[in-house]
Amino acid sequence: MPHDEAMMQDNILLGQVLAAFNAGAATWDADRMAQVYWDDAVFYGLLTNHSVGQRSVRDYFAYYKDILKGARLVLVEQEIRPLGADAFLAQGFGDFTYDMADGSVSRNRLRTSLVVARRDGEWKIVLHHFSPIPPTPTYGH
Repeated sequence: MPHDEAMMQDNILLGQVLAAFNAGAATWDADRMAQVYWDDAVFYGLLTNHSVGQRSVRDYFAYYKDILKGARLVLVEQEIRPLGADAFLAQGFGDFTYDMADGSVSRNRLRTSLVVARRDGEWKIVLHHFSPIPPTPTYGH
């Protein structure tokens, strides 16, 4: 498959994974969101811990259950790089909209890195690293 065609296919697959994530995030269903990750996934979110494995990823999402009613993620400005026939890297930004338990709405843009891999015909996330966008460094000026 030519490089451009592979990147287009990976972009479609990323959209499918994102749709599955958002289906669970809409009601902040930690179990459903965790199903988008492989059993051996590695995950850095916004908490200080490093989550390893689908169960740990589920626990990460469950931490927010009394804080969030739901959320939506839109991935933007994604650069996609094939990592062979069965994996790709997507890196860019994620625009989150959070429906807070108190009824308010919060928005946040994060840097995003995902590695999505196919196993037994199914595509899921094997690496997730989201982080805040740092302020522009001044380097002493």
